[in-house]
Amino acid sequence: MRIQRGPAKAERYFVQQFGSASLAGAIERAAQVERAQLFDDVPCIPVDVYGLAASKGIKVDEGEIKTVCQEGMLIPERSGFRVVLRRTSTEARKRFSLAHELGHVLFYRNDGDGPKHQIAILSTAERQAEERICDRFAGALLMPRGEFGELVAGFTPHSPLEVLRRLDATARHFRVSVPACVARLRAVDIKAPPYLVMCLSVKPNPATGQDSTLRVDSCVSVGSWRGAHIWHHKSADRAGLKSALMLYDTWEKRVAATPVSGCFTLDRGEGIIPVALGGCQGALERVHISKTTGGKWADEVADVLAANWLYGWSHGSDRLAYIVTVLAPSTSAAHGPSAVPSGLTR
Repeated sequence: MRIQRGPAKAERYFVQQFGSASLAGAIERAAQVERAQLFDDVPCIPVDVYGLAASKGIKVDEGEIKTVCQEGMLIPERSGFRVVLRRTSTEARKRFSLAHELGHVLFYRNDGDGPKHQIAILSTAERQAEERICDRFAGALLMPRGEFGELVAGFTPHSPLEVLRRLDATARHFRVSVPACVARLRAVDIKAPPYLVMCLSVKPNPATGQDSTLRVDSCVSVGSWRGAHIWHHKSADRAGLKSALMLYDTWEKRVAATPVSGCFTLDRGEGIIPVALGGCQGALERVHISKTTGGKWADEVADVLAANWLYGWSHGSDRLAYIVTVLAPSTSAAHGPSAVPSGLTR
């Protein structure tokens, strides 16, 4: 029998500090309180996260980071805090990493003899709980709930390409990465048609440290698909995400010959082109998803229309990329007479 565990100490501390009935409410309240230090009730977008750090006397440097978290690191000092951000990260990732580290600052108190962490973190579970809170806090800080909800509300049914465009535009508006925008989508309940939105990247099987392949980093469901999911770390191949695999493999071959950076999609000839030039509307696929009904999970195969954008960049021998995939239920009315099963559409 599975033991039901209560909230982590980090969660209880955060809820108590910000006087909310739930962790989600406490995170939103914390973000609001922190933004208020820079402006009044109307937030200035994009949020000046560097200015917020400066207002707290936090020094921000850039350099190489040799820890498990490669993007940012908070260093408590007797006089306050210092944050080191990875020098080679994109501006969007640096902004999110700094916001994340500002979340960690909220777990400290300074009574005059230097900052002291308020929770005795003795376990991996407690450290992970604090990391999750700081990730969610960063999203709430940089993407205020009201404005974010207005930008992503009103998705058109059966149009995954439109969802990709809206997410990309929203990320640019807040000057965050698209994966950060996707994560924020989970926290803001919007009225929308059924969609699954995923971020994928190449990584090994976490259980073995081997078998590097394209895997799901995160998955968010909206609308009537709120109970649907493709599990974290599942390979694109096992999930049936063939067009995402095709896009990544095609990009990898191209970038091996000629370094390229930008946002790409598949064209009708199954090559890749910048999204600004158009590309295919999507691919008809059969994917393996999990759904929960009455608290029980069950796997099923679903016919979907899939659209994929790859964000990639290359520096010398380094080739980095992630894919954002949007799935919509497949219906003949949505696809029209020109649709070809398991193939690319115009």
